[in-house]
Amino acid sequence: MMFEKVCEAAESIWPLYQEALANKVGSPLRITFSYYDGETGIEFQVRTDDTRLLLITSFSLSKMPGTLWLYSHGAYVCEPWRKNGVGTLMNEFRQHIALEAGAWGLLAFVRGDNEPQRKLLENRGWKRAQVFWATDYTQELWAYQVITNFGRKLK
Repeated sequence: MMFEKVCEAAESIWPLYQEALANKVGSPLRITFSYYDGETGIEFQVRTDDTRLLLITSFSLSKMPGTLWLYSHGAYVCEPWRKNGVGTLMNEFRQHIALEAGAWGLLAFVRGDNEPQRKLLENRGWKRAQVFWATDYTQELWAYQVITNFGRKLK
């Protein structure tokens, strides 16, 4: 049920982002949704809308079990389109999907040395929730809260 809402939200708001993203990459665009493992996740891919269908950016959303939180993972912008706002725009798209789908928020793990991703999240309202230490690197859990009442009755 949640993934139907996520796909419906993405399809309904994609036109708001399509033109802005097409202007950034200089090409008409196509977005595709791929489902995997039944209802555990959705991969979103944005490609050029020409015969080459070049991948520009992608990300996946999965539902956190027992909650209405979405886990954002695999966010990636291909090299030719980096450093021109594509990542920022797609982050806004993910946040808007979560809001429209009724999710409580988004969670994402970011490698501690991924400074561009950490800066992007921090600048877009995400908060670092936890740092995990591995043998030779850190992994950080970041959260973007969509709603604030978490089921409490509003007055």
